[in-house]
Amino acid sequence: MTVRNHHINEFKPTMFNLQMLEEEFERVKDEFKTYQDPRGKHEGFMLKQVPDFDYVNNICNDMGIVAKPRFYTLDPHTYLVPHIDYGTSCSINILLYDQQNAPVNVEGVEYKYNACVLNVQKEHSVRNGPLKRILFKLSIFDQTYEEICDIVNNY
Repeated sequence: MTVRNHHINEFKPTMFNLQMLEEEFERVKDEFKTYQDPRGKHEGFMLKQVPDFDYVNNICNDMGIVAKPRFYTLDPHTYLVPHIDYGTSCSINILLYDQQNAPVNVEGVEYKYNACVLNVQKEHSVRNGPLKRILFKLSIFDQTYEEICDIVNNY
């Protein structure tokens, strides 16, 4: 069942070529750094920005979305504490390698998804299971959650 509410808007990940996303992840997987923002470092939560990922940048241009592509990993059995994303309005999230072992918890409600628009201005967290969680994310700064949901659903 596909969910759309003020937390999450699920969509079929087939609008992106998962093989291309996974190949790009494999290409950059040794270049990750521990995530850090003005609130501090988050051990076990790793980031790799991929600004020159032409495949995804072309999709964003086609959709009229201004976004920054990046990969995140979360170590096994790591808890990403409740937070609101720093400076990000919303995001398009795609879990790679067919992973759904670690649902996102948004304001106390758990959601398992393959691909979604996530309202990262709502408090959310992840309690990871036994596998490394690998996420491709388009961070969106200047368009609202509602705008991105409408764009994605009509694409």
